[in-house]
Formats: sequence, structure tokens, C-alpha cells
Amino acid sequence: NPNYVLTPGDRVTVRVWGAVDNNEASGVIDPSGNFFLPNVGPIPLAGTRSGDIQSRVEAEVRRLYTQQVQVYAAILSAQRIGVFVTGFVRTPGRFAGSAADSVIDFLVRAGGVDPSRGSYREISILRGGRQAAAVDLYRFLLDGRLPPLRLQEGDTIVVGRQRALVGADGAVRNNFLFEVPGQIMTGRELVEYARPLPSATNAIIQGSRDGRPFSRYATLNEMQTMRLGDQDVVTFITDRPTQTVRVSVEGSRIGPSVLVMDRDAQLCNVLDYIEVDPVLADTRSIYILRASVAAQQQRAL
Repeated sequence: NPNYVLTPGDRVTVRVWGAVDNNEASGVIDPSGNFFLPNVGPIPLAGTRSGDIQSRVEAEVRRLYTQQVQVYAAILSAQRIGVFVTGFVRTPGRFAGSAADSVIDFLVRAGGVDPSRGSYREISILRGGRQAAAVDLYRFLLDGRLPPLRLQEGDTIVVGRQRALVGADGAVRNNFLFEVPGQIMTGRELVEYARPLPSATNAIIQGSRDGRPFSRYATLNEMQTMRLGDQDVVTFITDRPTQTVRVSVEGSRIGPSVLVMDRDAQLCNVLDYIEVDPVLADTRSIYILRASVAAQQQRAL
């Protein structure tokens, strides 16, 4: 990985040849962040990208040997570290990895967050008994953001207890239970997570308040400011009459067989959109078939 940043403990190899005695050294970067190359001295490499190690070493060597000197430098292996993963994960324990590994890499080695007990929003990284960083996996899922922290030997990743949950179903793209950030989630946050379909116009909120059943009907705009609690379920629905009707056209016509018209359109408006051949079509003989009238006639018979 050319973006891997070298740290103390990483193994490096360096070769120098040309108008100089062949010089080769392999070793680790010391705790001060330096790599010692005979006849050259300590070269600071900690904090250098793996992709830049060649140019970094070459620049140091050419300070002493300015002509006809070739340099080859490469990283042999990254430092292995041990990180504890505990809390509400499937298989807590101590796991080995690289300092370049992320929190997610170590969570995967621990079997992932326990979906029935663990929190995806309250993950702490402890270092020396203190919290070094906090991780909210929702922010990683939505925005791709993780705290810029490099894990070290002896760090502990703690997955907290699952927080309150709010469900979303109905006319939504994401039909899931969502973890509440804190104790209360606003309707605006749930809309961001659930992503209602364009057809959704209203929402039914069901849950409990003070030990009693709770139910509320609201438009999407009204729901934006509502406060949702643990185990609330929000059902997004389409509760608006359609503004158009579909009309089938039969008989001697040369235009389309189906028209979509405004609900308040009258027959004379519809006729303007029906194309006919005036030689073949009798435009004085027009009638409407309606299912509700047919049902009335059937009952009458």
C-alpha cells in the first residue's frame, strides 16, 4: 500500500551501489523514528509514506554521495500490533494486525458488532485507560468518515450497549431498525436514514409514551420536527387521491388508445385529444361506457 505511513518497528531494506563501496542494510525503524544506514548515518523514516521511501532515502544518501550512486529502498514488513476488542461483539479477544489497519478491520476479526445487543454508534478506542477516539459507524456508512487515529499496541476497542431503536417501513427505500443517537431521534433524522419514496405523503407513528400506547398521524412536513423514542415504528404511506384518470378510447380512431386526463376534465376536453378519420368515423355517434353505470344497470335488471 503506497499510502501506508511508516512507524517505529517497521522493517526496511536499503541498498547503495555505484561509485561507493556497496552498502546494504536491513533492519527496523528505531523508537526515535530513524533507520541507521552504515556510512550514511540515521535516516528519519517514521511518518514517511511507503510510496515515498525510495525518494526519502535517496535524498539523504545524495547529501554525501553526489554522483554515480544508485539507491534502492523498500519496506519489508509492517509492524504487527495487538489490539483488544471487547464489549458487545461476537468473539471478544486480542487480535493481531498492522498499524495501518482500521477499527473496522479489527471489528471484523472479532466477528463484528452483535446486532441484537451491540451499538453501531457508540464504539470507543481506549489508550492508556483513556478514550482516544469515538467511532459512529452510521457516519462511516453515510459519509465514509472514520476518526483519523492510527491504532497502537495495547489499544482497546470497546463496543457499547445497543441504544434505542426506531423502525421504518412502508413506502421507504431502507426498511430497517435504526439506532437512535442518544435517547431521542427527530423525524428529520429518520427521513434521512429511511429515505421515503417520492409517493410517500404521510406517516403513522406508533409506540408507547409513559407506559401507554401512542399513535400519531402526520404529514411528512409535520413529522420532521417530531421526537421519536425507543421502539417507535414509523410507517410511511401514500394518502392522497390521484389527480388524474385514465380513459380508454375504442372505435374508429387513429390516435392513442389510452389517454391520461385531469380528474375534472369533461368530455369535450377529451375529444380534443382523440384523432379520427372524418371519412370513416361518425363523430356524431359518441358514447361513454362507465363501470359504475354498468353495475347499476345490472342491479336494475
